[in-house]
Amino acid sequence: MFRILYSDLHKILKSAALKIGFAAIAGYLLANVLVLKIVGAYMHIGIYSDDFITCFPEIAIFLITASTLLITVGDFSDGCMRNKIISGTSRTDIAMSALIGGMFQGFLYSLAGCLVTVLLGVIFGEGLNSYTVSEYADFWIINTMTCMAIGAFSTILILILGGKKISYVIGLAFAFVMKVFTMEVLDKLYPESGPCALRGFKFLLYSFFEKYVPYLYQSIRPHYSYLTYFIGCGGLILISVVLGIIVFNKKEIQ
Repeated sequence: MFRILYSDLHKILKSAALKIGFAAIAGYLLANVLVLKIVGAYMHIGIYSDDFITCFPEIAIFLITASTLLITVGDFSDGCMRNKIISGTSRTDIAMSALIGGMFQGFLYSLAGCLVTVLLGVIFGEGLNSYTVSEYADFWIINTMTCMAIGAFSTILILILGGKKISYVIGLAFAFVMKVFTMEVLDKLYPESGPCALRGFKFLLYSFFEKYVPYLYQSIRPHYSYLTYFIGCGGLILISVVLGIIVFNKKEIQ
């Protein structure tokens, strides 16, 4: 298990996908900050460090999904996955190593997003405005947990699809659907004008998704207890573990 895990983590660190992801984070955040600075200068208003705290979360789901797709599908296409099985490594160990690798990617991207955001905030921002220091830290801790959970689920989804090319379509389509559904849920729970109009089962369903589905966490400021976010992220990771052990063990690798 540890030999496979070391090999997987080393491959991730050396991958072109990770380097491209880091470059995408830096480029996207810098572009957003420059636009905000230009708008702020034109309107004669100050730009604060927490004005662009949500820039990374806007792309995190797609970035992590794309990265796990490129790396995990690559394991299948280059024969690495078949070699692991032929070498006698159990499928459970392979799945758990891949899952940890997905979480590792989520952690690295969140860390990069945090560091770049803080750096740009120091250079271009005027300090914190709507966040306290502890709230700012909480935001990034919860964001990191979320990215790791999404990385785990995305990786296992690719494994149970057998690393086929259709994984690209299903993986990115799932990320897109979750992003659209997130906007639907938040729009209904927190309308721009007036109170929430949802009632009954639909209100309970939307509230459940907002509280316990990590894909929604990055689109709204944290306002629940850490326990709630631990349950949501832990639940998605647990689902990923179960799928990895049960489904991948029965999957035929071509």
